Amino acid sequence: MRAKIRTNEVGWVIVEYDFEDYNGPIRIERTFSCPPDGGYVLERYPNGQWKQVCERLAGMGNTLSCSSRDELLPLIRREYRAMRRIEKREAMELEAALLRGDTQYMVRLLNESVLDGGGGRKL
Repeated sequence: MRAKIRTNEVGWVIVEYDFEDYNGPIRIERTFSCPPDGGYVLERYPNGQWKQVCERLAGMGNTLSCSSRDELLPLIRREYRAMRRIEKREAMELEAALLRGDTQYMVRLLNESVLDGGGGRKL
């Protein structure tokens, strides 16, 4: 299914996309916001907490900021595309390592991966 990126009535940006897990595709939904007059971009977690989000919608790296909530939608679209480009590149690198039988490279790539849904967490 294609990704959906939309805003709600209060200006939050909701991103829905499929992520290919080892057990098959799963649907991911992520919600982003920032102060109305601009500031750091935040992601709402399932437990209700809001945490700063970084480039490529990752949990680590350079923190995203936005000049206003009106600019949030184009920013999230751009960062979503960057996240997906990295995921695609890493998937191709992993496949090439599998074909070569390079297990050390595969382990290193998986540990550094953003293939966990963009959160930048270790696998």
